[in-house]
Amino acid sequence: MSDRKNRLMGRGYTININTKIRLGFFLTVLPLFFIVGATYFPLRNIVFENSARQIVLISSSGQEQFSSFLRTSYLFFREWVEGDVFRLATEFDAWDDLKYQMDSIQRVHKEFPIMLMVNKRGVIIQESRLFKRNSSGTTLIGQPLPYFKDISGIASGPAFVVDSGPELPNRDNASLLLFVHQTKDSIENVNGHFLSFLDLSSLKGICNEILKELKSSSLPGSHVAVVNMNSNKVISYAAHEDKDGNDTFKLPVTAQTLAKEARPGQIKVFNTETGNQHLLYLPLDLESDSDKKKNKCALCLVLCVHEEEIMAKVSGTLFLSMGIAGIGLVLALVFSALTVKMLTSPITQLVQVLQQYTGGDSSVRAEVKSRDEIGYFAQEFNSMLEKIEASSLALQESEARYRNFFNSLQKAVNSKNYKFRFDLPHNEEDDLVASLNAMLETLENADLKSREEDWIKTGVNQLSEQISGNYKLDELCLKAITFIARYMEALTGTMFIRRLEDDHSGAFYELVAAYAYQHNKNERYGYREKEGLLGQVVKEKKPLHLTDIPVNYLKISSSLGSASPSDVLIFPLIYEGEVQGVVELAANFSLEKKHLNLADQLGKVIGVAVYSAIVNDQFKKQSENLLQQQKNLKKANRELEEQNLLLQEVESED
Repeated sequence: MSDRKNRLMGRGYTININTKIRLGFFLTVLPLFFIVGATYFPLRNIVFENSARQIVLISSSGQEQFSSFLRTSYLFFREWVEGDVFRLATEFDAWDDLKYQMDSIQRVHKEFPIMLMVNKRGVIIQESRLFKRNSSGTTLIGQPLPYFKDISGIASGPAFVVDSGPELPNRDNASLLLFVHQTKDSIENVNGHFLSFLDLSSLKGICNEILKELKSSSLPGSHVAVVNMNSNKVISYAAHEDKDGNDTFKLPVTAQTLAKEARPGQIKVFNTETGNQHLLYLPLDLESDSDKKKNKCALCLVLCVHEEEIMAKVSGTLFLSMGIAGIGLVLALVFSALTVKMLTSPITQLVQVLQQYTGGDSSVRAEVKSRDEIGYFAQEFNSMLEKIEASSLALQESEARYRNFFNSLQKAVNSKNYKFRFDLPHNEEDDLVASLNAMLETLENADLKSREEDWIKTGVNQLSEQISGNYKLDELCLKAITFIARYMEALTGTMFIRRLEDDHSGAFYELVAAYAYQHNKNERYGYREKEGLLGQVVKEKKPLHLTDIPVNYLKISSSLGSASPSDVLIFPLIYEGEVQGVVELAANFSLEKKHLNLADQLGKVIGVAVYSAIVNDQFKKQSENLLQQQKNLKKANRELEEQNLLLQEVESED
């Protein structure tokens, strides 16, 4: 950087443009930093702290109202179940007394619209409902309680919140809090359950009162809700109306996330899709003074305040700050205008020169007026235009040459002519052409390998389809050798199958099937292990490819003439390490690597099929021998019985 400055100073240029830009930027931005830092951020923190204290205070008051309502309802329930009628009703079938007691309670306490009595098997045996809208009938007696398993282990106390519906109707379809009490007989055995459903519609009024206090505290856009933390369901809520007049509410985060990341009674800020939300939750106490049970319903009071509502308090101060900042901005614009005037004139001239050059006038040059960095830039810009003009012709020639290369390459790739190569003049080297030729060679090899693999897979799949099924060994071998010879375009083919001799002389590989090969079917023809080329393949368990075939090795003839093969391929049929058979093919063309790979795959497939066919044939043969033995045994038994009858007749005559 210092060398560049020295060169500029040596040419008569003064370096002052950088100072001008920094001074203008500093004068523009500095007042804004002071204004925002002095007014906005401190006031923002103070407003957040005051709002947090108000929210905590209001929520604590609301928590006490909810908890008082729930505890009072639970105390009513405890007083009712202490009477003998709920214990004796099931034991002595006092259903009328129970019905009268339940109706009497509901006339006074309409906050319990539904009361049920179920036996120890979960069947409803008595009911009392203020609202009857049962879609299946006018009574629930005799029907099983759907969630009996969930309450069977509760001795006495709140169970969970249920939704109202056709079976459990309630006004305004408000949710119901289920209280459970186990009834026992005279010997303290559980004989049923008394269920009382608390109408939670009253929670809506308490939520509205809390929301009213929040609005009076300059938080009109707040939301108040009672949430079941276990089910993440909003039981009741109060929210401000939107622009359409709706007061909908949805918990910004799940109840599990709120309970995990926030502490009861402390505000936690969550970043949601609608912005930052300040959330606070307090668990609602369902305990009574006489029975300290754990709250299984996990009802909580949740207050949700959008950060924009809190920031609305500082809008006046913010507008004042923006006014002051505007005055500073005007002053900054004045200084900026002076700076821009000094800079735009030479830059505009450079832009005009550039536009003329791009329009086709290659002889245009920039006029050097100032003696600062812009003047130096104009001089270097003129030098650059001269270099561009000098190299333009060479670039056009190279572009035409390489465009021809890539057009030829695209044409070869699109037509899959991977054997195409680019020619180079004699004794010339071009890295691009060499790379393109190498790429074409790679594509050619990959395409050839892909086609060979597809050819092998197709052959294996088609052979598997040909020999699949319950074929006899001879039929299977004939299908296999016919398919292999035709698929590999061989002139002839034979298949030898392993036979075990009765004289324990070892395995004998007998000719079982052939394709385009004449042999006497009445004569047994084959090889033993180590005999000839076929026996050597059996011994080594490896394929044998013969290319130098003697003239008199084999003659393949037809009605039009005869010919000798040029290649012979012998490969074993192996299953579980044992050679089950051998295939020999003769072709009048040179067998390639793909033919050898296909033969290796086919050998495994046919080996499995041949072994299965041999086992099936042996099983059928053994079954036939067993049937014949059974027939002979029955015949011998009949003869023995006839002899016994004759002996008995002789003894009786004596």
